Amino acid sequence: MESARRAAFRALPPPIRAYLDSGAEREATLAANRAAFDRWGLFPSVAERPDATPSLRRRLLGIDLALPLVFGPGGMLGLIGNGGDLAAARACTDAGALFMLSTASSHSIESLARRAAAGPCLFQLSLPRDRALALRLIDRARDAGFAGLCVTVDNPVHGERPAERRHGLRMPPSPWLVAKMAVARPRWAWRMARQRPRLANFAGEGLSMEQVVDQIVSPVGWDDLAWLRDRWIGPLAVKGLLRPDDIGRAAALGYQSVFLSNQGGRHFDGGIAPLDMLPDAIAHARGRLEIVVDGGFRSGADIIKAIALGATACSTVRPFCYGLAAAGEEGVRHVFALFRSEMLRTLHFMGCRSLDDLDPGKLRRLP
Repeated sequence: MESARRAAFRALPPPIRAYLDSGAEREATLAANRAAFDRWGLFPSVAERPDATPSLRRRLLGIDLALPLVFGPGGMLGLIGNGGDLAAARACTDAGALFMLSTASSHSIESLARRAAAGPCLFQLSLPRDRALALRLIDRARDAGFAGLCVTVDNPVHGERPAERRHGLRMPPSPWLVAKMAVARPRWAWRMARQRPRLANFAGEGLSMEQVVDQIVSPVGWDDLAWLRDRWIGPLAVKGLLRPDDIGRAAALGYQSVFLSNQGGRHFDGGIAPLDMLPDAIAHARGRLEIVVDGGFRSGADIIKAIALGATACSTVRPFCYGLAAAGEEGVRHVFALFRSEMLRTLHFMGCRSLDDLDPGKLRRLP
């Protein structure tokens, strides 16, 4: 995965690299997400049928997946690489994984549903302060045939990312910064001129980009989650919970899945890694809902560790964005292929025929 990251850095101007790869404040949460995986070691074993190809299939929110991965949500993917959300969704569908379209996507809800491959997608809702605007987004996702809704709850205020500030990045980028980035990376600038990245889901709403950002960076409470439950027919997930008692409360409200997440360490510093909270989350879920771990994944072995600890599936963005930045849709396909081959190889070493053979006993906590 490191080679994909290096290729992405060669392709992107420094401000966009900071947007993709940096974390909040001292980046302690960003580092904690990665360190959590290093605290667990895998136990290899002898397989009953060593010649069998292990199964990677999973079921999440009623959707059958050939790969237990969720791509997203990633805002403004059009700034990252050729094809943006559409390229990512196509590669994701072909890999048998699940794509989640961000509220802040560069392709609109309708455009993605019309032009992407036929696989199911989720819509991630950053709940606007204007509830009429929120209802329009929900209705559009339903009418476009999205398979489920996932509401983000851990973005109540603007985060502070010093790396972006050092490069002068804000949304939208200033004309001076755009010109500077074009000089630094002409090929990236040519793609951006063709794609014209924008917050596509808000076209026609009469809002500037700054006004849109102020709408979707908003506090979400339990009353809001109950309000959403009554307005979405179909699979419903909540993203951004970490406290075990919150897991139980989401289950009681009728949510089918919880994404343990701290937004990849992008907004809040000093937070707990989602993987560290997974055992407690499983205990409080008591089988009433599915648990997805989001953040810090850089290899197939990381995914195996999370599923052994009880996760239904895993969610990540940055590795796929490395591929998108480096080579567009084919780059995303390459990252999916890396994850798949690493997972299969790890399961062979573990002596497992499928993901269902994994359990906490296949791991050891390292000193």
